[in-house]
Amino acid sequence: TLHCSPFLKISKQYLALQDAQKKIGLIERENKTLSTRLANIYRNGAMVDCWNKYQQKSSFREKQNLDIVRITLENQSILKRIRERKPTYDRKQTELDWQAIRRTSVFLLNFQY
Repeated sequence: TLHCSPFLKISKQYLALQDAQKKIGLIERENKTLSTRLANIYRNGAMVDCWNKYQQKSSFREKQNLDIVRITLENQSILKRIRERKPTYDRKQTELDWQAIRRTSVFLLNFQY
């Protein structure tokens, strides 16, 4: 059997303890820097270092915009047709008919029984 000297056992334990202390010290330093950074973020607000310029596209919004454009074009075409349309009645003849009816109504009102 192998016999190790007590000094060798203690030195191995001491080295293992030193490694563990180094790891713990490293973890504590990293935790301290992280907590400092988080405190700065809470205090001052976060800075974004990578902006995502993607805009969410809504198919409903696009369909709604296309419908609005289509309706606007239809309304413009209807307005154009209305403006280009000529009247189907003769304005002078209508004026003469109205005057004749007016004269008749005045005559009838003046007629005594």
